Amino acid sequence: MLVNGEPVALDAYVDRIDVIIEAFEGGQAAGTAFARIVFGEVSPSGVMPFTTYPAEFVNQIAMDNYDMRAGPGLTYRFYKEKATFPFGHGESYVNWEQKWGPSSAMPATAQSVEILRGEGIVFPVVVTNTGLPVGATYGGRFTSAAKVVQMFLKITKGHDGVPPLKTLVAMEKVWVDRGQSAHVSLNTSAIAGTCAFCVVSATGESSISVGNEYVVELGVDGSDPYTISV
Repeated sequence: MLVNGEPVALDAYVDRIDVIIEAFEGGQAAGTAFARIVFGEVSPSGVMPFTTYPAEFVNQIAMDNYDMRAGPGLTYRFYKEKATFPFGHGESYVNWEQKWGPSSAMPATAQSVEILRGEGIVFPVVVTNTGLPVGATYGGRFTSAAKVVQMFLKITKGHDGVPPLKTLVAMEKVWVDRGQSAHVSLNTSAIAGTCAFCVVSATGESSISVGNEYVVELGVDGSDPYTISV
């Protein structure tokens, strides 16, 4: 179990240790929370709040270089190499399935600048707790578990420079009983003060232009890509 406030290089250990619990700095209730995870009272549902780089990363870019695109790149938005644990990664004692909602409820693939800059667009997601892994010996536990649903966006047309690989634009945590599904609505304008579809110039000006194209994806692995154009 790790208790730390910053990323720790773990690439030398991940193939030698069966289980790694990244506990971060949990505060005064951390001990109780850790015990409930370790002893199987509750299924873990947290996700990584940053990218865990391999140890070699410190030799690839100076620690005082804050150019996001320099070398292998900084943060999940620009890091081009394989992370030990990517931003948003999380584990669970149960299996999950997530997919877009019915096609009739999906947003139109062509959108206006006004909508994208303003109220945003809503994506329906169906999250299913499919139950325990095959061979699990803890069948009487985890009749309900939590899942963090994440939605990422990347621009594929309309950026003159090097666009981010992807950007988190919405997320929601839901509790789902075993064998059941939950319906979640994720709005691209969910994070206050941000513009998910804006392209930011070198001078800091943000804009959305007619002709831009984007891909919206579910989860860290980028499943079910959905294209939006202006």
